Amino acid sequence: MDTPLTNFINNPPTQMDKFWRTPWDVTVPNGEQLSDFQQRIDKAWRRLLIPIALSK
Repeated sequence: MDTPLTNFINNPPTQMDKFWRTPWDVTVPNGEQLSDFQQRIDKAWRRLLIPIALSK
């Protein structure tokens, strides 16, 4: 069965190969851009770590 992810992995030259070489330029089907992921994680770390740093 073809799904967006199997097409992503299997179509030559595979998008998966492009993703491994330049992950910032390729978005996995039904995924989020790496820059959006980074911003979300950075925001979470700041929310967790800033209160700890200010309490010292």
